Amino acid sequence: MITDVLQNPNDIAVSTSVRILVNGTFVGVVQSMEPTQQRSTTPVRGIGIGDRIIERVWQVSDYSFTFQKMALFKKFLFETLGYNANFRMIAELRFPLDFQETIMLPNGATTKTTFYRGCYLNNYTAPRSITGDIIIMENGTFDCTSIDDGENSPFDFEVGI
Repeated sequence: MITDVLQNPNDIAVSTSVRILVNGTFVGVVQSMEPTQQRSTTPVRGIGIGDRIIERVWQVSDYSFTFQKMALFKKFLFETLGYNANFRMIAELRFPLDFQETIMLPNGATTKTTFYRGCYLNNYTAPRSITGDIIIMENGTFDCTSIDDGENSPFDFEVGI
């Protein structure tokens, strides 16, 4: 109850983890993930009513996500995606990947699972930070074809003729 939390602020412990699976294989936990959805609209104007917009027509939606993970020893991003250690250019990525994001609570319960389908890497960065220790973070942005919960895709419907 919210009153219990307000009366006992020292008892608050919030912790979640985002587990990532690529084509069904667990690749690790990411430090941050930022899904993005965007869709533009086009104004429709009426004849003879001046510069007024009558309605807006939606355009094709774009889906992507950006994540950040720490490079661990010999498990760099491309190796977790199934490529060997010689991989250097995103131009070599020829096939789409499916990502599964599972958000876990501290007690191990799954709160939400999201599937990102038909994903292509469009941006990769690996900034180096040297502050006593060398830390290499890897950032990737993937464009996706669709997003669903794994069971109820919005595209699973019958079209009547």
